[in-house]
Amino acid sequence: MSHKTKVLVNFIQDRSGSMTPVWEETLNGFKCFLNDLREKGAADGIDYLFSLTTFDALIDTPCIGESIDKVDENLLAKFGLAHTRHCLTLWVRQSKTQTRIGMVPRKLFA
Repeated sequence: MSHKTKVLVNFIQDRSGSMTPVWEETLNGFKCFLNDLREKGAADGIDYLFSLTTFDALIDTPCIGESIDKVDENLLAKFGLAHTRHCLTLWVRQSKTQTRIGMVPRKLFA
């Protein structure tokens, strides 16, 4: 019995109003990225697990550790742009994402 290598891919996406000019391009890039992971995973014997975190003033993590084959390519579009909320600092977004996926570096909070 062969075991596939598991790789966690955590995609963090800004959805604040500043993304408006490039949002359609971002959605298309997201779809291409997912499809590339699916193809490469199948070809290379890698089991990609996928997490998505979107942020503006709020943080959503609609997908945590899902098999890449089960991730809807329109998932990012469902958590679209927000124009009226304030943005959080990048550090806060990253630390909350790490907490949600259970990978908080212990030294960071010691």
